Amino acid sequence: KHIMFELFDPGTKEFFKEMARAIPKFTVEISMESHDEHVRRAFGRSYTNEALERTIDYALEAGVDRFDLFFMVGLKEQTHESVMGTVEYSRNLLKRYHQMGEHRVIPFISPMAPFLDPGSIIFEAPEKHGYRLFARTLEEHRQILLQPTWKHVLNYETQWMSRDQIAAATYEAGRQFNLMKGEFGVLDVDQVNATDKRINEAIELMSEIDHIVQVEQNLEKRRQMLMQLKQRVDQANLGTVCDKSELDAAFTGSKINYFKAASLVIKDWTKDLNKRVIDYIHN
Repeated sequence: KHIMFELFDPGTKEFFKEMARAIPKFTVEISMESHDEHVRRAFGRSYTNEALERTIDYALEAGVDRFDLFFMVGLKEQTHESVMGTVEYSRNLLKRYHQMGEHRVIPFISPMAPFLDPGSIIFEAPEKHGYRLFARTLEEHRQILLQPTWKHVLNYETQWMSRDQIAAATYEAGRQFNLMKGEFGVLDVDQVNATDKRINEAIELMSEIDHIVQVEQNLEKRRQMLMQLKQRVDQANLGTVCDKSELDAAFTGSKINYFKAASLVIKDWTKDLNKRVIDYIHN
């Protein structure tokens, strides 16, 4: 059996030795959230980068099949510059392991989405934590789910980044993650090129949709214009910021997709675009 473990804190060398003795094939993931220790601490993760990097080394030494790192966009006290810092941190990490001939460490990034969880500390006191909510009630959430882009489905923005900035940072970070994985041999050239094409198309579509919604006042014409984009949108959102195959652990038999549900907001917001557009126009 191949078992995946999610860590919430750094692990010791002894922990991974015991894991390897008990389980011949295992994968580890940890949501590091940000490379910036200040941002990560504000999110409730108090460990240091040094402690996390030791954990990766211990896991690799013990024989982990792969070690996945997850970062998020839209955190408390996180700016666009901080997100780009996470890109650079990840690049340095991949470069370090590439020089060791090691390709088992794989970073991912996605928006913290689609919603701040109702009932959570941040949802109940958003202003205290630097968030602005666009939906509080069930009906308000139903309404924003009808919006024509994933950016407008977000029920929040922060005092450090607007929804537009969160979307822009997500796409730019996703592009850089994709290119660096190609550079350091995590992905092959075809995967990198295909993902880069999807990201570029998604950015262009986001701009076109924003323009249609903001400028076109005739509702029927707006509906027709949005519907003309459906096929392009469906193609662009098949794993936009990373290749879908990256998210499958290298298990024998049936594969398990264990990527964060947050990524779904990028690739699935147009799963039923026809109904979304019609409902959006009529509401």
